[in-house]
Amino acid sequence: LILRHRAKTAKAQHKSRTTKARFRLCPTRQRIMKPKKPPPAKKKAPQSIPINPIEPPIGKPDFGGRTFVIAADPSAGSFGRAPSAEIDSEGTDIVSLAVRQRNKTIETLYNCKIELQAFYNAGSAVTAEMASGQHTIDLFTTSYNTKSLTLTGASYNLYALGLNLDNSYWDQSYISTYSLKDNNGTTVLYSILGDFALNAMSHTHVMMFNKTVYEKAGITDDLYELVRTKKWTMDKFVEMCKAAENGSTDGNTRGWVRTGYAAHGLHCASALSIIENKDSAFHFAVDKNLSEWNTVIDKAIEIWNLDESETILYSDILPALQNGSTLFASDIIDTISQIKNSDISLIPYPLYSETQENYAHYVDKKMATYSVPVYVSDIEAIGEFLELFAYHSSDTVRDAWIDTYAYEICADVNSGEMLELILNTRTYDPAYHCLTDSSYGSPYETEISGMILTGKNDITKWAKRYGASISEALDDYMAAISYLHE
Repeated sequence: LILRHRAKTAKAQHKSRTTKARFRLCPTRQRIMKPKKPPPAKKKAPQSIPINPIEPPIGKPDFGGRTFVIAADPSAGSFGRAPSAEIDSEGTDIVSLAVRQRNKTIETLYNCKIELQAFYNAGSAVTAEMASGQHTIDLFTTSYNTKSLTLTGASYNLYALGLNLDNSYWDQSYISTYSLKDNNGTTVLYSILGDFALNAMSHTHVMMFNKTVYEKAGITDDLYELVRTKKWTMDKFVEMCKAAENGSTDGNTRGWVRTGYAAHGLHCASALSIIENKDSAFHFAVDKNLSEWNTVIDKAIEIWNLDESETILYSDILPALQNGSTLFASDIIDTISQIKNSDISLIPYPLYSETQENYAHYVDKKMATYSVPVYVSDIEAIGEFLELFAYHSSDTVRDAWIDTYAYEICADVNSGEMLELILNTRTYDPAYHCLTDSSYGSPYETEISGMILTGKNDITKWAKRYGASISEALDDYMAAISYLHE
């Protein structure tokens, strides 16, 4: 009983903090939602999640029994939750239960049905329907290079759907990055993320640490408090890596292990953009911040070459964390998704200095974004459904996903708070997610990560050599999306 009471109290405190944090991040949420009451302590095998009787932000539409079809990739591969699983799932875990209960809530309250259609390439299914003149798909997910599908004209401008994009159940970082004003003066957005997008959440690159190794290293700092007070810096990270290895009794404990993708995580942690959205248009940003970029690359090279660090295979990251052979590790959140009651916790990438405005994280381009096919005719109904899909995901699917990490995977209430912070500081640089030359490669981001991997800072020369051609490519892209509306 005592343990149950403590768990209940700790969870209530966590919920109180995160509710206040969401209010600070997006004041709009205060106008549409009340702070949630602290939930009861979780049971080991919850059977259902009650329908939330909250009032929707757009009234209570009646869809007249209409079926909304969402096409999504059913493949999870080695990374993250399958996009299809966030739409419908037959699993027995708390997240799958939340997904089904959200669907039941929407279907019951608004007189409709939600149908999942599994396609390994939903974008191709949409372009096939465009060619045939059919219309069965209402929403679809895409991954990797978002530019190619956008320029085929397959996606509807989401600003034309009447969505309230200021609401906090939408990913504001993604919206602010990809909301563009074309050369005709039209504001456009062709894909979106929201609180339903668990695949994108699970593909976020983060730091993880082993709590037992942390304690045995004799580190006296409260790591979570360092994060909260923005004293969690690269210098502090280096100090802890050294302490962990020096304090190892058998000499087999590393300070930090990572895959090569952590080089991207390091420069992204600075919150510096390669390509930025300024005045609703894409602009090359490196040449305007060369001093800051040089400082970041030099520091990242120093950290990458720590004696206490090691680059290992993706498949070796979790075992290294579990067996205590490292203090820190870097990879996507879903790396630890299959373990329970672990000694592992999540934290953000460190700041480069205490004066840095906020933490920053990148999301792997395997993430699934959502779009509406250009051929849909009942625009008002699609817009209302998408709004409600995001809204009802917020307090069911998203919260269940966070609680799973906090209480089942990490068994640490602080992990939930860290996870909220990480999700709210994700970035989506178009140099990596949009303007790429292939599904896997980015000619812009890869060059910068390569400087960290090779230990050679050429950022000034690189910006001068490629700045003009990159700017020209951005102008061409803006002209191309303008042509879609002519």
